[in-house]
Amino acid sequence: MRFEPVYRASAFAPEQAEWFATHFLAAQREAKARGCDLAFSGARLDEIHGPYCDALRHALHLLPDGVATACFFCTDGRNAEAAAMAIGRWDEARGEYTLDADRIAAHRRKALALPAACCDCINVCHCARECPERCAVTDAAAETPSFRCLVQRRLAEEWILEAAGAAVEER
Repeated sequence: MRFEPVYRASAFAPEQAEWFATHFLAAQREAKARGCDLAFSGARLDEIHGPYCDALRHALHLLPDGVATACFFCTDGRNAEAAAMAIGRWDEARGEYTLDADRIAAHRRKALALPAACCDCINVCHCARECPERCAVTDAAAETPSFRCLVQRRLAEEWILEAAGAAVEER
């Protein structure tokens, strides 16, 4: 199972992070007791990752108006984000999609850029950062830790402590 906080509809406040993390960890322990795994995609210690950005996954979203984006929020071509996230379009004359390799590379660089606030974090290589609440390609990095940042850091710290405790017990 996977539990995720709702995004872009009703953002959580930073002061709710500890409550969310505490209750998520309790639910995770209960799931384990019942023989089930409970995961959270924003922090995954078993893999190196950053934001969910589809520019990093080489995934295209083909919109009804012929625009190609690498953003799962751009679905119909009617919002302003679609224009900012466009990486190609249908070329009627050629009968194919043409992609802008330079724009794709620029989106990838922005998505991979590490905000200064993340540099000293224990979870730096295993965190989706502010995504999907804030877009790494189009939005400026947060100046203070957000709900997502605080939750992901707290979960990672707890999981590391649990793993260390388990390793000590095995000795």
